[in-house]
Amino acid sequence: MQGKKKGSNTLFLFFCGNKSMEESKDPLSDRETFASIGNGVEVHMSQIEDAGVGLFATRDFPQGTPITLYEGQRISYHKAQEEEAKDPCNVLHMRSLFPLHTVIDGSRNEDGSKIIDPNSERVGKGGAAFANDALDSSFSNNAEFDVHDWGENKEDPYNRNPDERHVFIRAHVFIRTSEEIFVNYGPGHWEIVHKCKELQTCPL
Repeated sequence: MQGKKKGSNTLFLFFCGNKSMEESKDPLSDRETFASIGNGVEVHMSQIEDAGVGLFATRDFPQGTPITLYEGQRISYHKAQEEEAKDPCNVLHMRSLFPLHTVIDGSRNEDGSKIIDPNSERVGKGGAAFANDALDSSFSNNAEFDVHDWGENKEDPYNRNPDERHVFIRAHVFIRTSEEIFVNYGPGHWEIVHKCKELQTCPL
């Protein structure tokens, strides 16, 4: 899993009633729409040197297809700031669920334990947190981040129900079986990577 890193909290700002029958059928509200580790994607050593593990497709994903969810432990934005203040490398694998409100730590299981072996611990879970950014490598990013709201979140932009929002990655080119999935994390990611390398507080 490749690094993501400190700036002035830029890491956490990447995203910026009753459910109707139509909304209940919204395919992006259904976890089954997305591939999961062991069913569509798996984790192996990345093809990018020194990037650690990476995410690989075990089936084809046509252009525009949702691939897999970004999942892990959900923590408050305040807690994420505290972790960043201790060591910027603590937030390498965090992604915003709701800006300035809720963050997903993709390096930890939902109970807060550190993920050691994603192919055994995360079976049936989204694998987006294990995708690397291909910037400055011989590869190209083939996926992009997306976010989807439904139910009351969709009706009210100020509603923040984490159970009615998915952060996921989507194929922006055709991804073939066995190809590694690469996604653009944006400039905040690389600020943290460079900071961690300077501090030498964690391996990258």
